[in-house]
Amino acid sequence: MPNSVPAPPFVSPTYGTAPSPADHAPVCSPSPSSPARFAVRVGLSRVFGLAEATGARIVAARSHRPFASLADFSDRVRATLPELEALILAGAFDWTGRSRPSLLLEARVGAKSGAAVRSARGAVPSAALVAADGAPFAPGLAGDDGRPLAPNAVAALHTPELPEFDLAARVRAETQATGLWFSGHPLDLLVPPEAWRGVTAAAGVAPRAGARVVVAGLPCAVRRVETKSGGLMLFLTLADRSGLVECVLFPDAYRRFANAARGQVVRVEGRADETLGAIVVNAERVTALA
Repeated sequence: MPNSVPAPPFVSPTYGTAPSPADHAPVCSPSPSSPARFAVRVGLSRVFGLAEATGARIVAARSHRPFASLADFSDRVRATLPELEALILAGAFDWTGRSRPSLLLEARVGAKSGAAVRSARGAVPSAALVAADGAPFAPGLAGDDGRPLAPNAVAALHTPELPEFDLAARVRAETQATGLWFSGHPLDLLVPPEAWRGVTAAAGVAPRAGARVVVAGLPCAVRRVETKSGGLMLFLTLADRSGLVECVLFPDAYRRFANAARGQVVRVEGRADETLGAIVVNAERVTALA
């Protein structure tokens, strides 16, 4: 990962539980004790494209005082637009109470405005940010106790509030931004309920060794192997809510179903065989469910 900075986690939307709502201080929430609910907490190193230097600036700025808004965060951290977008899509700014489309719009408008200001003035000011009373923002001014003398930065340009993404779009964006999901489970969103009829859960495959089974899940590991005869076979690991199930596509099956095996959610029909103490589904048919 590009960012290996040990950092307090940000708080994403609730999905699952953590030991305690107050176990970790969130990076981007206005108070170390908020939110007062269980939540998944994910370290900054999980956000794709977040530079190590940016992660270090987040940690340093957060140690001085909590962030008040996206504008305040942008001014103090100076993250690039792609970094801001990844953090927003991951849910790092959900504590603001604003929709992710609204936050994305503010970030993009701010980036364009900041570029225009830099071009016109030939300087590197705050990213089109001003103080709440309209005065120029001076982040370096501080009292003897270290507290800032200037108010928190706010966006210079007002952007409208936009409706939130639907649940499927939120989960897809979270996965793209972090490789994880928080708002919901992809298997609930990508596949209709009727597609699960007759499917054996991964945890239930072992007792059915020797029988034909149907399994389905998210491909989480793929390994292609060349056989002695020069053919190709595929080892495919599927994950569902109950665990993992190993599948193998021998050369004939691989030739027929290679494209289907690349799906977001894959269904495999075949015989559950025990090999060297492990249960493997010998694929006879593979279908991409999503």
